[in-house]
Amino acid sequence: NKRRFPCYNASMKQFELFVDESGVANPLDKKTEMYILCGCAVENDQRFFIKTRADQIKFKYWGRTTAVFHSRDIGLRLNDYGLFRKHPSKYTEFLHDLFQLLNECQYTIFVVVVDKTNARMQGWNGAKIIQETSHRIFYHYIVWLLGRGGDHGKISIESATSEQDQYYLREFSYFLSQGATEFAIDFRKVQTMITSISFVTK
Repeated sequence: NKRRFPCYNASMKQFELFVDESGVANPLDKKTEMYILCGCAVENDQRFFIKTRADQIKFKYWGRTTAVFHSRDIGLRLNDYGLFRKHPSKYTEFLHDLFQLLNECQYTIFVVVVDKTNARMQGWNGAKIIQETSHRIFYHYIVWLLGRGGDHGKISIESATSEQDQYYLREFSYFLSQGATEFAIDFRKVQTMITSISFVTK
């Protein structure tokens, strides 16, 4: 008997969706009015270029590559960015370098925003917010890959709590299961496209 192997398409691209949140999912927590879940899809071939350029910027201003590009810290000039308080021209130069990096890189952004006031009015809790936002992020990522002709993708999530990670894993498993009804395609095609999910820490 001849063994059959799946055909490999050399033109097929591999992407990874990096997912992170901003704000607190609990709608009763009023420190933040919005909860944002963001996914950034990057082709594997682009990852080395992006990391190299980011490290060059970090080394230019801090002499090391361990600084983290946090929008809140950048905007308020906190933590590593406190050095720019006394050097506004350096801050302007840094922002120029950062936005040049963002313009040079190739990536696709998926964003889901929840107005927590409306969430409270609808009786949502934190679990419901995580479930709905992760469902939509994964859905749009899969649709995007389908629109590209079925390129392959992975998902990498900034780990928060074990409970929250379970909701992400549940939504991921749903889309790879036979019970998913969002797509007019065989669920096994989705299983072929989305190859893995991982939970990482900074």
